Amino acid sequence: MIRVIITVYILSFCAVSASAQKLDYHWVFGDSVGINFNTNPPSVDTTRIIMTQEVSASISGDTGNLLFYVGCPNVNYITFPGSEKYTVRSFNDSIMFGGDSLAGHSSVTQGLIILPIPFDSVKYYIFHIGVAGTYVLNYSVVDMLLNGGLGEVTVSNVLLEDSVVEKMHAVKAANGKDWWLVCMSWKTPTSFIKYKLDSTGIHFKGKYICGQTDDSSTGQLIFSKDGSKVVSTGGIGTTYLYDFDRCSGEFSNPVFLDQYVSGPGTSVRYGCSFSPSGQFVYLSSEDSLWQFDTYASNIASSRQFIFTIPNNNYLLGQQMLGTDGRIYIASGYIDAVAAPFDSLNTHLHVINNPDNLGVSCNFMPYSFSLQGRRMYSGLPNMPNYNLGKLEGVNCDSILAAGVDDQNLQNKFSVYPNPARDKVHIKWKDVDAKGITIELLSMEGKGIINILTDDKDSETTINVSTATPGIYILKFVKDNQLIGLHKLVIVP
Repeated sequence: MIRVIITVYILSFCAVSASAQKLDYHWVFGDSVGINFNTNPPSVDTTRIIMTQEVSASISGDTGNLLFYVGCPNVNYITFPGSEKYTVRSFNDSIMFGGDSLAGHSSVTQGLIILPIPFDSVKYYIFHIGVAGTYVLNYSVVDMLLNGGLGEVTVSNVLLEDSVVEKMHAVKAANGKDWWLVCMSWKTPTSFIKYKLDSTGIHFKGKYICGQTDDSSTGQLIFSKDGSKVVSTGGIGTTYLYDFDRCSGEFSNPVFLDQYVSGPGTSVRYGCSFSPSGQFVYLSSEDSLWQFDTYASNIASSRQFIFTIPNNNYLLGQQMLGTDGRIYIASGYIDAVAAPFDSLNTHLHVINNPDNLGVSCNFMPYSFSLQGRRMYSGLPNMPNYNLGKLEGVNCDSILAAGVDDQNLQNKFSVYPNPARDKVHIKWKDVDAKGITIELLSMEGKGIINILTDDKDSETTINVSTATPGIYILKFVKDNQLIGLHKLVIVP
């Protein structure tokens, strides 16, 4: 009976309209505390099992039912080195099968994010930053249909990028279906690393050399709710605001916001967030909070002071926009391991009206009680799961135009392109035997699938039955993606 109930539970969220998604309605973080945004006002959940200093992530189903959450088992990673990992727990708080040892570390600002796999209603990517000499970016995959609806980690600890820093966030692509994942490189020159997630997998999409330096490696990187802007905190360096193109994945127009200056009364720039409209950026150091107006002619000069903390042993932490339109700010003692339980670390700060100018934003310190549960400096890393399609832009064709860089250094060519009846794949120094070639629509639907059975230097595919449009040719060998290529079919 339990298995049947759980299966119904997980299947129920698959049938709900995408317009009603509530994937960010449960937050799990800190010392076994959660927030449930299904109630008004949000309610506190003290049943969860987690003890994580900075990093956590959680995700719900379309109807707002918690699916699973990820964090560290102990903030004291020095005394308990076994806690230098992430643990995945199902909605009933049991450790998910295969989810007990994801590469991780408790003190990584944005070391976790959960993204639904495009065109798959029950599978999710967990992107997670661990430590292997330097910080490294990995991914794992969760399938929520397995284990009677409790889920299972089916792929774990696949390395994507070495030498990254603590920043990572994501935004829906302009077609409203795919995702852009952005992290930050530790290598010089400092740059944002871009990955595109679509129905064909995870694709590296290059780097953007940004105006920041290695000194800007700590703190948060956050997209605005509409995905058009990005703010990256400055650490002990510079904080910049960028424009972002959801179609092409391009950053542009870096605008200086703030510069850390060493001296009394100054501290590391760490937390950031956007108001719901995107007009205001909130930036916090470890001891102070400011507001910037992105509509101002001089954004840096629009800075308005909002708050400073009264305790030198205490710090402001990460910021996150809630589903209720309020911005929540974590805080805690500098020594997380020895932190006491008191009003300073059992209450979140809240910006109640973040789209209002200056102090009229109604910032209320220590106003959201966690019902005796302790937080540290972290909140769950939440993207805007409900960001829709950018109207008036044929984004699918623009996104497809960037696919051709995934052809393994020109190991093959595709011609003619555009094609009408037949398309030829000419191999270059490749043993073509055993390669699966699949023609995919832009919605990810498989149209044609063939398996090459010889070592010929050329393969021909009949595409005359395909409807004219833009397609992706996907090449797989030994269960490994070896190439992607855009193909246009004409009448």
